[in-house]
Amino acid sequence: MKKTALILHGFPQPVGSSYSYLIKYLQNKEYEVCCPYLLEGDWDFNWQNITKHIIQKLNNKIPDVVIGISMGGLFLPNLAKNWPNAKLIFLATGPNLNLPNTVMLPINMIQTDMGYHLIKLILKIPDNVLVKAYGLLDRWIEGPGEHDQSDLQSNVYYMRLVSKKRVKELVKLLKTVDNSDILQKMRNPSLVINGKFDVLMGASQGKALSVLLSNNKYIENTRSHFNVFTKNDLKYLDEFL
Repeated sequence: MKKTALILHGFPQPVGSSYSYLIKYLQNKEYEVCCPYLLEGDWDFNWQNITKHIIQKLNNKIPDVVIGISMGGLFLPNLAKNWPNAKLIFLATGPNLNLPNTVMLPINMIQTDMGYHLIKLILKIPDNVLVKAYGLLDRWIEGPGEHDQSDLQSNVYYMRLVSKKRVKELVKLLKTVDNSDILQKMRNPSLVINGKFDVLMGASQGKALSVLLSNNKYIENTRSHFNVFTKNDLKYLDEFL
């Protein structure tokens, strides 16, 4: 029987081409990979419905491995507390949404009608201009480095698709997340990987997460948020899985 790996994506796009190497790696290790998209549909975005959505996508299977990427890592503990035997992998995330004020400002703004419409107006700028500007801005938001153009374009595409309702619900939920108590009680074997130059969820968040977990290995590299995990890091999964 195949084992099951669940991957919880970051904002705003589902796990796809940017992590195809990870999916292929897990499949070669004889895992059935489940990558549910959490921002689809018009259901109320709360813990009960998120859990129901994921269990449905898993077809009621219990995952052997759960990987949480950025935002997905914030969802991971609340879901995995019911899976004590699963191995957990946290990528570019932390125990809560402890973001810089410069990032929290637009996040808070987008919750307002005016802010949301302003973002939507910006997203109407032609791709060739918007993606270039986004690439420059992303160094300030996520950290230094050359972000892959196709990944930037994909982010823009999915940002355009996320509904006003989902944006408001998502921000509201994420701002209430503090996984400290759950993490302290977890005994799952865990792997935590964060980037030193990650502006969003960097080394301080990774270390805070690692301290709370009783059974984990912490790895810190010299990368940013968008490239904290690459093909070169699959070797850590060889050791962990």
